[in-house]
Amino acid sequence: GNKIQPQISRWAKINSKARIFGKVFIGDNVYVGQSEIVSTGKHTINIGKDSIVRDLVSIITSGNVIGWFKYDVNAIRDIGNEVFISSEVLIEGPTLISDGVFIGKNTKIINSKIGNNCVIEDEVLISDVVIPSNTFIPKKSIINSNEKLKGLILRGNNGDYCECNYLKEEAY
Repeated sequence: GNKIQPQISRWAKINSKARIFGKVFIGDNVYVGQSEIVSTGKHTINIGKDSIVRDLVSIITSGNVIGWFKYDVNAIRDIGNEVFISSEVLIEGPTLISDGVFIGKNTKIINSKIGNNCVIEDEVLISDVVIPSNTFIPKKSIINSNEKLKGLILRGNNGDYCECNYLKEEAY
């Protein structure tokens, strides 16, 4: 059959051991380490510009469309611009990561939508929720329901967190 080839910007930097398959679009100045980005079926994965995907990351789409994705006819799974994904992260679609998000090591994000400029620390599990923009999620949090999300935000989550851009330099 006519396999859909990924489209990768000529200004992206991809590790030679990265596995990228399916309908995947990778933007300018994106760095992808020794990771896998796999889109199945008619789904699309877009990775915006200036984003960093470190080693041992899996970004995978799956067919089960639940929750807020039911209303997204194109079933696009997006990673925004200026997103930093640390190593050993699993992102399983349908998931949307908005612009300026930082994702710590060994975190799993499944069937969720992450708003702009969120900081998600290490070893977090996020599943089946919509995280509002500018949310800080402390390490080892488990957020798999709206109740848990509300509890986190009520505990004084006022968006005062460090500027994490300096972390981006270590990818190169």
